Amino acid sequence: MSSLLAPAYLKYAFIRLSALSRQIPLTCRLQWLSEERLMTRLVRRLSPAHSPDMHVVVAELIKGIISMSAPSPAVGLSEGLQTGLVSNRFARELANRENMQILVDYVLCNFNDMAPPPPSNNTARDDSPCRTNTPTLPTYDSATSSVVNSICMVIELIRQNNSDYFEPYLFHTLRNRLIHVQQQLSTHDPEEGRLALESAMKEMVDRLGVVHLGPLLEIFCDRLHELKPYLLKPRSSLSPPSMYCLFFQLIS
Repeated sequence: MSSLLAPAYLKYAFIRLSALSRQIPLTCRLQWLSEERLMTRLVRRLSPAHSPDMHVVVAELIKGIISMSAPSPAVGLSEGLQTGLVSNRFARELANRENMQILVDYVLCNFNDMAPPPPSNNTARDDSPCRTNTPTLPTYDSATSSVVNSICMVIELIRQNNSDYFEPYLFHTLRNRLIHVQQQLSTHDPEEGRLALESAMKEMVDRLGVVHLGPLLEIFCDRLHELKPYLLKPRSSLSPPSMYCLFFQLIS
């Protein structure tokens, strides 16, 4: 039960941390999380050196962060007015070259030398509840879990940020925000008004921007020779199409 509650709890904790105190500006909170390398730390938890349970929790948290920062019509219409400014800063950080390189390394993890766990035929009950048999990581299960969850993270990033709506969303969000700032100005000095609008513009640039998928495509193009064998012969016990095939259909 605890493993099922963990993703929802972590997502809730992230939301509460982002909205920690009205006395601390949102930009400062996001800046602190960014300086602490939140996304890179989460991505590294998808390593085969961590357990599948860890992968599930981290993957759900990353998907939640991506989902919260994705553009939506409702947010675009009210941005800068009744609601606080949304930020896709962490989605952009997830898409940077460092994190994409880490995820691609996990996707291409070679676990052929790791034997899958044999099926257990032992039906005898163990009378020693304190006795544990924790395998040393990485294992076959942790490696395959790392591959699957890393692919899912890349797919989710593309799915939530590959929309024709994003550019109009940015335009209307910026327009509404600047109009809102201009209406709140208490001065008639053109210079002060210009500085206030420039400050608002800079704040928007820090919070919003196109999630650039160029580094992801460049990395996959550079390593296409490593991916090709998995397209021809998927590393899956299931019949095609495999997740690799679905992934390349998505980015093509």
